[in-house]
Amino acid sequence: MATRDYYEILGVGRTATTDEIRKAYRKLARKYHPDINPGDKAAEEKFKEISAAHEVVGDPEKRKLYDEFGEQGLSPGFDAEKARAYQQWQQQSAQTGGSYTFESGDLNDLFGYGGFEELFGRRGSARSPSWFSEYRSVLADGLGGGAPARNAERSRGCAGRLRRAVP
Repeated sequence: MATRDYYEILGVGRTATTDEIRKAYRKLARKYHPDINPGDKAAEEKFKEISAAHEVVGDPEKRKLYDEFGEQGLSPGFDAEKARAYQQWQQQSAQTGGSYTFESGDLNDLFGYGGFEELFGRRGSARSPSWFSEYRSVLADGLGGGAPARNAERSRGCAGRLRRAVP
């Protein structure tokens, strides 16, 4: 559900001063106040809408967030710095065409070793890196078995289901 612009609700422009906002709010609040319009549900809803708009646009900090990020900027837990960083990233991505050329050498910094080829073997070979075998044996010993592979067997009465047998 899209809500109306708070400035539009108060009948002022985005460049309105604090004094202009306050005057517009008071005028509308008097017109739609529930004490002035007893039993009028439409006037009561309009008064609530006007009050909510004034709460945001009348507060300089909330107004700044609203102007920059819209209603999302008013959400609890909203982090303006993270939102600005994300917007900056989006703009840079749009300027470069939104593409990034990935090279396997980029993983060197991430993993701290010889790169993607060492992790998965060179040029499609099935050879695992040396540290992988050591990791498998340590993991298997920690699970209580010497063999890293476990046998799978069918459960009784459950056609098609498998369970792992761990010693």
